[in-house]
Order: sequence, then C-alpha cells, then structure tokens
Amino acid sequence: MPTSSDSLIGGIAPRTITHQGPAAQASFKPWHKPRKQVVRSRQWTIQAKSLLPHLNLDGRPLRYLSLPGPDMLDIRVFASMCRADSIPLRCLGFDDAPDSAAERTERSISWNEISNLIRESSTILPDNFDVLADKKAKAFTHVRELGPFDVINLDFCKSISCSSQPKTHEALFNLLECQINTRREPWLFFLTSRADAHSVADGPLRHYLDNVEANASSSGNFRTRMSELLASPLPPAGQVSTSWCKTLPRLVFPKVFAIGFGKWLLKILETAHSRWTIHMQDSYWYRTGSSRIPDMLSLSFLVKPVPVILCDPSKLVSPPTSQPVSESDLALDLIEKSHGFIDLDALINADSALLSSMISETSALLTQARYDVNGYSTWARSNLPRL
Repeated sequence: MPTSSDSLIGGIAPRTITHQGPAAQASFKPWHKPRKQVVRSRQWTIQAKSLLPHLNLDGRPLRYLSLPGPDMLDIRVFASMCRADSIPLRCLGFDDAPDSAAERTERSISWNEISNLIRESSTILPDNFDVLADKKAKAFTHVRELGPFDVINLDFCKSISCSSQPKTHEALFNLLECQINTRREPWLFFLTSRADAHSVADGPLRHYLDNVEANASSSGNFRTRMSELLASPLPPAGQVSTSWCKTLPRLVFPKVFAIGFGKWLLKILETAHSRWTIHMQDSYWYRTGSSRIPDMLSLSFLVKPVPVILCDPSKLVSPPTSQPVSESDLALDLIEKSHGFIDLDALINADSALLSSMISETSALLTQARYDVNGYSTWARSNLPRL
C-alpha cells in the first residue's frame, strides 16, 4: 500500500489551509489629516443628524449622493451615524479616479467592506460627476431611481469652477432640478472646493459676479455689507469684473467666491414653480499644500421648501399675515456666513484636546479601511500647517 506521502496528491495539496487578508495600507493622504475629520464629524454628520427630525423617513433609508474616494471614508461615517439611529442608508457615488490594478483592488475591497452597512440597491459608478450634464446618460437613471437625496456631498479636490471641468455646473443644475421636482422636504448640500483666484475659471466667476452685482444694484444693505467685507467700496455697476475680483486680497477672494456661488444657487431655486430657499450653514476653510492662506472651502447649505400660502380672492377668509423670506435677506445671510468662515487649521492647531480627539477618530476610521495606523499620530502632528 502506498503511504500518503507517495500518493498522487501528497506533495500537491497543503496539509493546512490559511486565508491571508488584504495587505495593510501604509501611505497616508491629504484627506487623512485630522482637520478633515472635523469636517466629517462636526459638519457633515452633525448637520445631517440635525436634519433627521425634519424628514419623514418612516422606515425608508437616508438617501446619500457623494464622490467617495478609494477609502470611502465619507460613506463609513454616514453609515455609522445611521446605524446609531437605526436608519438604513442608501448611497449613490461617482468615482472616476485613474485606476491602477492595485487601486481597483482597494476600491473593490472597500466596497465589499461597507456593502453590509448600506442598502443593496446602493452603487458606486465609475463615472465623473460631470456625466450628469447629460440627462440621457445611464448614470442619470441611477439618480432618478435612488433619489431624491437627503444629503448631496460634492467633495472636489479641485475647484468646482475650474476650466478643466466645464460641465460641472450643468451637471449640478440637472441634479438640482431633479431634486426640487421630486421632493418637498429639506435637504443638505455640502461642497468642498478650491477657491483661490488661480483655481477659479473666469467663465463661472463672471456669472457669480453678475448675481452679486444685481443684488448690490437692488439692495443698499447688500452693497454696504459687501463693501464692509471687502474693506473697500464695491465697484459701481459694470465694473465688478473678473480681473477686479482676482486682484482682491487672498483672504477676501474665497469669501466673494462663496457669496457668488451661493447667489447662483439662490437665483436658480428662485425660478422654480414651487419655491425653495437656501441657507448657508456654518462652513470651514483651510490651506492646501504650502499655502499660508486658506484656499479650500468646505461649504454647507440647507435647502428648504417654501410653504405654499393660500389666499382667498373672495375675502371670506382673512389674508395671510406671514411674509416669506426675501431673496435679499437670504443674500445678506450669505455675506454674514462667508464673513464668519471657521479656520480649520487655526482651530485644530490651537486646541490640543480637539486635535487628539480627531487623531483618535481618524485612526479608528483608517483602521476600518485597513491602514497601518501605528505611525499615524506622528504623521498627523508633523503635517499640521504653519500659520
């Protein structure tokens, strides 16, 4: 009789089978800095939790659209928030980052990790967000099927207004149109965007400034508050040009950008048959690269439907006494919120307890995404910006 070692399979099949997990990731990215966790935990999820009581979820999932990176950290934090409140989460993501084989593998692993935390109908599309500029695109079918969304989070690495992405505004316009035609509940819009003069293209900026100029012409209060923000008089009508804007102090330009972008949103929503208002929430700015001046914005907007007020032409019923919020008041609020941007870098540099807390939270999040976090605290502290 042959022994097992002499058998056909004796030297082929292993005696024990071991399963090797994915290798730990080691290199940290800019969005792993502790200040970004402030955005995730103190802006995105806190404001989303504040929105929940105003939604009639009634068993339906929270619907979330975003631009997740390979780690899908934003989906992980939203899934954790929803799980704590026993709310299901449904996601639609757009991710067209150039892929190596290793990056595709990491994305697949991340998606597999979070798939049991979200609804099965969720999906991440290998498309650029700009694909939504075409309403006939297959991606737009997913928008219609998975929306309308309670939270839209466009976390760009570049500027939303950069020249290399000319279709972004059209894509956002189509998404806004879909939102207001399919819901009557408030929703949140988060935007992360570069906002320095070199990153913003003249074309979109011109449209932003046209809206600013229109408000300045119709409202003395708006012109006064803009002049105070600029620390100099706003130029007269016809002279609020892109060239003038791009010579503004580097601490002022991002604020004018934010006001102009917010005004663009306001004017779009004002044209809807069923009116909506948009309110800028507490927002942040911070520095990228070696910049000593904040050049990246993390904006938050609450979009709310305007209640329909009935009037009785026969006057059997007294006319309503409440007055809707005016566009002029909303525009003034944009100035106030932009003037009060929270400096993330200064905040986290000055508060050691906050820094330690954000390092701890980020370490836990990166551990979920298979990072070796042994050196993370040292990396995070050594990469604090110089102010």
